[in-house]
Amino acid sequence: MEQTQSDNKKPCLIQCGQGFCVSYQNRFLYSKYGPDRAVKAVIQNLAIAPDSLVLVCSPCLWLGLAELTQKLSDNCKIACLELDKELYSFAKSQAKDDYPPLFDNYNDILNYTLQGNFKRVIRVDFSAGTVFFKDQYDAVTYNLQQIVFANIKNRLTLVNFGRLFSKNVFKNLKSNIQNSLDLKSLFSTVTKPVLVCGAGESLDVTIRQLKDNPQLQDNLCIIAVDAALQCLLDNKIKVDAVVAVESQLAIEKAYIGSAKDCRVFMFCDLTSRAHVPVLSGSNTSFFLSEYADLKFFNRLERSGLLPPVLAPMGSVGLVAVDLALRLRKNEDIPVFVTGLDFSYSRGKTHAQASHAHKGKIFGSDRFNAIDNIAAACNEGTISLQGINGVTVFTTRNLKNYADLFVQKFSSCKNLFDARNQGIELNILPKDLTDCKDLKCSCSNFKLSDAGSPRFCSQDKVNAFINDERQALEKLKSLLSYGKDSPYYDNSIQDDTQYTSLQKQLLVLLDEREYLYIHFPDGQKLRLDGDFLKRIRIEIDFFLKEL
Repeated sequence: MEQTQSDNKKPCLIQCGQGFCVSYQNRFLYSKYGPDRAVKAVIQNLAIAPDSLVLVCSPCLWLGLAELTQKLSDNCKIACLELDKELYSFAKSQAKDDYPPLFDNYNDILNYTLQGNFKRVIRVDFSAGTVFFKDQYDAVTYNLQQIVFANIKNRLTLVNFGRLFSKNVFKNLKSNIQNSLDLKSLFSTVTKPVLVCGAGESLDVTIRQLKDNPQLQDNLCIIAVDAALQCLLDNKIKVDAVVAVESQLAIEKAYIGSAKDCRVFMFCDLTSRAHVPVLSGSNTSFFLSEYADLKFFNRLERSGLLPPVLAPMGSVGLVAVDLALRLRKNEDIPVFVTGLDFSYSRGKTHAQASHAHKGKIFGSDRFNAIDNIAAACNEGTISLQGINGVTVFTTRNLKNYADLFVQKFSSCKNLFDARNQGIELNILPKDLTDCKDLKCSCSNFKLSDAGSPRFCSQDKVNAFINDERQALEKLKSLLSYGKDSPYYDNSIQDDTQYTSLQKQLLVLLDEREYLYIHFPDGQKLRLDGDFLKRIRIEIDFFLKEL
């Protein structure tokens, strides 16, 4: 069975004691004594839960495929990946028409994964061909697992908050957006260094630097997340803008005391709580975190009511950094981050004077200590070494936000870390006081004075709301009375796929996914009785908001 080096340039079938194995690059990809023994042993011990994507790496001779297929449960699929070009061609030549799809790159298998509603990714190596691209196979597996996990998390977020997001969109459309400034006109306008302030403990050090150097405040455009606003205002720090994305009532605690009626310019998510701009009494610019891929947003765009769309990131700190990078005049303008620690120390979770810290102080007594020791001891808390060698504690969610920061922003030019503690963010550290002697010609610049036009007119908003109300009334009538509804159009004919009533419902529901996107099974519109009954209930809810 010896082969020359030239024979090993392409995969070769080799007769062995119990069938065939493959030789390639001076290596046997199967055992010569039992080619299918190893993979069958792996499959025999494999537990495949429903809704799984089984990732088969380097299928080669496809040994074990029949046994693997028999192990599949409900809504499971197999996808195969071969990153070696020669082995890919060889596997294609060995495949039959009914075999699972075989991919040779990450993007194609990613698109295949995104088309299914998988809950997990299980990897099975069919041959030793994976050794030629071991790190790449590991990376693909990890990335697909993370993407599936993120999809599940996003789905759960939609189930829990999708209705609230949509409700807030309508509330902001009715009450706030007509008075807002056009955010796009503010992009690329800030010509002095930008400081993004989160509410983590490192903000305390930054506040001392700002108080000790009044000129430093003038030389910076300071953008705070809503939870950090009180910390800065209580310390007489000038804030140029605050970012608000939270949709729930609890965030109103951030706008009490010095933050109430503070008139600090606001960047608000269209899904954020609509009462917040009223509490702050400020000028506002809106953006939209695209919490789902909805045709409804296309309707908003056609109506001239869709503000700039940002990728959903889950963390107000990440959104604030994204906005800061868009606001600066060009990439030569530095952006500093502080308070975005994504971690905490033992006994303390937020900067002093934040509403979370004040709440702990006000709730303390002889039975409840001021120190929040429990946060560092909870189940699931992770201890790790942060920047400057400081031991910090974090959670899975906070760590995911830090990882997302690195993924999104670590390669951005002139983005600097001004923190003294927290999780490593893979950006260059830089002392904020380097800006204190900066000769800034725009020290009096204010975002609200940038000459930004109004985003839209009241008439445009009213027209959209009225059209939406009428459409929901039609849906309500058709779902309640069917062909007896005064809105029923008897000129529409049945066909083999849909009845005339279903056709009318589809037209009205096509761009109103907010009525069902938060259903546990709401990934796709259905016209069965149970699904439509739930939509009928949602119509009443949203009519009250209109």
